[in-house]
This record gives sequence, C-alpha cells and structure tokens, in this order.
Amino acid sequence: MFKERGPLGGAIHFCSLGSSSTYGNAYLVEVPGRARVLVDCGVPLRRLERELADLGIHPSTLDGILISHEHSDHINALKIKTPFPQRYRIPVYAPPAVWQAMRPHIGALDSELCRTIRPWDDVSIGGLQVCAFLKSHDTGEPVSFVLRTETEQIGIVTDLGRVDNDAIELLYGSNYLIFESNHDVEMQRCSGRPPELIRRVLSDAGHLSNQQAARALARIATRETRVVLLAHLSLDCNRPDLALAASGEYLRGTGFSGELAIAPAKGRSRYYGKTQNP
Repeated sequence: MFKERGPLGGAIHFCSLGSSSTYGNAYLVEVPGRARVLVDCGVPLRRLERELADLGIHPSTLDGILISHEHSDHINALKIKTPFPQRYRIPVYAPPAVWQAMRPHIGALDSELCRTIRPWDDVSIGGLQVCAFLKSHDTGEPVSFVLRTETEQIGIVTDLGRVDNDAIELLYGSNYLIFESNHDVEMQRCSGRPPELIRRVLSDAGHLSNQQAARALARIATRETRVVLLAHLSLDCNRPDLALAASGEYLRGTGFSGELAIAPAKGRSRYYGKTQNP
C-alpha cells in the first residue's frame, strides 16, 4: 500500500537514493501534494524500484526525471530495453547535448516523455521551479540543478571540477544542498590508479576535492541553510571523516548551524523534511 501525498505547501522534502560512481546516483525531491522528481536515475532499475517502494512511493507518481549528464552512473535505469521512465510514463528532462550523447545508449522512450531543459532556463514541474546551470565536467553540456518553491530552495551539485561564480550566486543561501565532496587529494595521488584517471579527476573537468567543496560551501551556506549533504564520495580516495572535517571547518565561519552529513554510496539517506523517517 503506497502512501498518499501530503497537503499543499512549499516545504521541500528530499532523499539520496544512491550517491556513488560504483553504485549509481539518484536524488528524490518532493513538495508534498505538488511535485515529486528524481535528479538522475543512475541506480539500477530493481534497486531504484525497491528504494522508492520502501519510501511508499510508486514510480508512476513521479512528475519528472532530471538528467545532469550522460555518464552511466547517472543514467543506468535508462540503459535497458524498456527504460525506467518508459515503464512508468515519467517525463525526462535533459539539455539538448545530453540527449544527443545518451540516445545511442538508452532504450526506447516515447517522444512525449522526452523534454528539453536548456542551461540557465527555468522549467516548472508541478510546484517546483527548476533551473539547470552549466558546470565544468568532461561531457558536452553537463548541468546541475536548483529546485525552488515559493519558500525554499535546494541545490543538487555533483560531478564538477570547479565551482564557478555564477553557480555560487545561484546557490547562495539555499536551504538544502546536496554537494559533491569526491576525494582527498593526497589519497587520489597515492591511489595507484592509472595516471590519466588521476589527472582527469583532479582537473577542472573532473571532480571536487574535499577542500574545493569546503571552500565553495563557505561561500554558499548561510544561516538559512539547514542541511548540507556531502555527496559522490570516492570509495577508494576519500573517507567520510575527512570530508566532514574539511567542510565542517569552513562552514563554522558562515553562520551555518544546520546538519552536515554524508550521502551513503549505496542505499538511502535520511528523508529530510519528513517528521519521521520511513
């Protein structure tokens, strides 16, 4: 028995369903009674269905799926013969170049489910206003997302090698942040990985280190920021305590007094905004 949606309102609820290049990335954002979306669907189909079911959410109640870029760990549930959104009639939003890059690798989607969201444009999905903004990553047109209601804002920012001033301005004062803190630089350099992979990760088109994330968060978080969920931690080149220590040190000077936590690599985080966790 799936739970009914709640009353109308501007409160944002959110949950990480997976945050890892190994296990896939997907983030659920909900405004009860008004909108329910996924940001990325890189978690494999059966696990994605199970995680949603455990939250009392039927996939057919999703109003949209936002795709940040075409790397497999962000689109795994599309890369099957009958993709997740096709099975449940969920519209998919992505920038034009992302559509072009991922079409050869995904299953068939009906045309009415394929929607375009252009960088820096706003799209309304139920009670959510969504802005996609460009980020620095090694794909054609990668984006991150800010989702707003009349009263609250969440920024979901992963898979980028640097944080530009435009992003800082857009994200400033967000009530909630899901923010990449991918690696510890020394662990990365001493990891024994192929040199080309290390160079990629450390580049401006790669992933944010703990220190890069911390410095960016110090410019974004304010007293209005209630939750910072550090995301997409490397399983090989990071540790939760290192990520938390770096961001915690920088956030202390911002007035931030909310919750700083880690998005689990596999499985769900807390469902933030709910009075009780399912």
